[in-house]
Amino acid sequence: MKVTIYGIGGTCWQFDAEESATVGDAKASLEELSGVAVREQRLFADLLEPDDSEVLAEVLALDDVDFLSYVRRDPEEARWLEKVGNSPFPQDLLRSAPEDIRNNANVVVPVLRRHGYSLKLFSAEL
Repeated sequence: MKVTIYGIGGTCWQFDAEESATVGDAKASLEELSGVAVREQRLFADLLEPDDSEVLAEVLALDDVDFLSYVRRDPEEARWLEKVGNSPFPQDLLRSAPEDIRNNANVVVPVLRRHGYSLKLFSAEL
């Protein structure tokens, strides 16, 4: 299948993928084409951000779209997401994180999904 990804600046990338390819596979292909690390990529099908494990063909069919949209994640945010995702105790990492990371919902919410009791560590604004 032909995969098309558009960046918000108008850049377009196209590549062939297997029918069984996942969103994560598409990110790996995009990294090869664009040079942007997978951890810094956010792909959207319409307004939804599918999980990396979802099958790409199903995502596109479900949302009745024929392309994905790409947004680049802030590199520091991406590094922290990777750290907390790989840590058995991500709440401990966030205790020592810079304040802007502790106030970043994109980093905090995945930690809370794993360790809900960690809510007390984060800002009230979240």
